[in-house]
Amino acid sequence: MGSARLYSALNTKISKISSELLSDDDFKKLLEADTNKDQYDYLLKLGKIEGEYENEGVSKFENSLNDTMIRTEEKLKYYMNGRYKDFYNSLLEYYVVEDIKTLARVIVRREYTDKLNDNLIVLKDTKFSRISSSTTIQDFVDMLDEPYKSIVDRYKEENRHRILFFIEMNLDRNYYSNIIKMSQGLSKQDSKIVQDYYGEKIDLLNLEWIYRANKYYEINSEIIFNFTILGGKLFQLDDLKKISYMDFDDLINFISESKYSFLVNTDNDIDLYMDRRVYRYLYFKALDLLHTNKYNISKLIAIGELLEFEKFDIEKSVESKRFNLDFEKSKSYLIRRV
Repeated sequence: MGSARLYSALNTKISKISSELLSDDDFKKLLEADTNKDQYDYLLKLGKIEGEYENEGVSKFENSLNDTMIRTEEKLKYYMNGRYKDFYNSLLEYYVVEDIKTLARVIVRREYTDKLNDNLIVLKDTKFSRISSSTTIQDFVDMLDEPYKSIVDRYKEENRHRILFFIEMNLDRNYYSNIIKMSQGLSKQDSKIVQDYYGEKIDLLNLEWIYRANKYYEINSEIIFNFTILGGKLFQLDDLKKISYMDFDDLINFISESKYSFLVNTDNDIDLYMDRRVYRYLYFKALDLLHTNKYNISKLIAIGELLEFEKFDIEKSVESKRFNLDFEKSKSYLIRRV
């Protein structure tokens, strides 16, 4: 898989996909559109979504965007084999994780399930689409395969106010730790690229989690530490434990003096825009990977992340229009700078 021949074919396909990513001008047009219907029609013309418009807010956009994105990413599998295909499958497991979160919310909250199948990404039209408000957590556990069965089973006796939190945090923890683990089967160069990008992503997710837990949740430091993700670039096990036990003022000082100082050193609202700051940092890092001319895994890592960032920005554009936000306010919620 590490040969120039195989990467040449894969990178050519990725270059074609990347050429179809929305431009800043496309997003300017989305933000300036008069209605959500106008936005939908524009995205339909560009091939980003499909089907008839339904006035259902972001959900219709999101479901169609997911369907298109999955088909695009699945096509890349044909260029890989062996450990590289296994690693790529570990990246795509993200969609399974998101579906399991959706299903858990439906079961725990006893939500209306009439359109559950439409809201699933990769588990639609499976046994999971038959889940209803009468399905119990134990029923759900029995339906799942490993490692998800053990993750959900571990917390099935928790009260309904805590169980979703515990399940979702551990699903994310398992997902990112597994990416780092699977990357160890790649070539030395490719493994380093993966661990550099996802290592920083894990660092940022950990800092964001510790910040929010420290500020808003009544959770002791041990639990904060237990929910951190292993495999970060700068912060290893001992570092995470130290950071998790800091008081809030010490935490802010620590972040402000770190490589990731942009999370807190800002004139804008720290809490409101923290997700965007994390994504924006990773967005430009992914763009750098996309523009590499070397025969390595850089472009593969980049395209998956950039497709996800594009979806995020489309959804924010739709939400902004739905709430009649002006152009300047709307663009402040985007990852990219428009």
